[in-house]
Amino acid sequence: MPSAISVSTVKQAFGEAGVVPDVTTSFSPVALLDVAYTSANSPIYVNPGGNLTTPQTENIPSFWLTYNNASLVNETFVLAMVDPDAPTPQNKSLAQIRHLILGDLHLEGSASSGTALLVNSTPALSDYISPGPPNGSDPHRYTLLLYVQPSGFQQIAPTLVNASTPITSFNLTSFVEVVGLGTPIAGTFFFEGPFNGSTTSAESQKNGVMERNIGTGLRVGVAIVIGAALVLIML
Repeated sequence: MPSAISVSTVKQAFGEAGVVPDVTTSFSPVALLDVAYTSANSPIYVNPGGNLTTPQTENIPSFWLTYNNASLVNETFVLAMVDPDAPTPQNKSLAQIRHLILGDLHLEGSASSGTALLVNSTPALSDYISPGPPNGSDPHRYTLLLYVQPSGFQQIAPTLVNASTPITSFNLTSFVEVVGLGTPIAGTFFFEGPFNGSTTSAESQKNGVMERNIGTGLRVGVAIVIGAALVLIML
């Protein structure tokens, strides 16, 4: 099950890590967003400010919302995932990297409070791209934010984000303003650095995750994009 933390704990972690204001200008969550990556044994839950490895984040995770506000039951949501530290936290010339935008998310079930799975009824606006920080980089802050979806989102958003839109130099704040998302109602983030192939289960436990998942994925693609852009910058 999703972890038992408070919204104040998440808000504090956002402030201490500089996610506010680097990703969002304000953050006053009213619910808890849990993110669960799959593994061979048990889910890997994201702890705000915890550490994950690239094999663990290869595949798109599942999303859960813990809430006590009955008005959220019938809402539709938008989820965004970005990297504000590309190509490195010291050189953010390619930030933000857009890793995912999902619209038309709904809570599965109709309880007035509790924890429910977020499910989407339409394809992703921007498909999941797994993290791929370049070799030599310090860990990046991969940030996920959940918003209430406004009317007209599915008409406006595709004009801003589509298959021809670069994933680099994405500005989530501008996107939020143009489509009218407002302030995020929930969110989380994790740190991830380049994978050295030597992470052990014990190290994963120390970093605040539950299990280890081995594999490769679209992180190779994002690493290539970052690498190519760095070459252009140096020319």
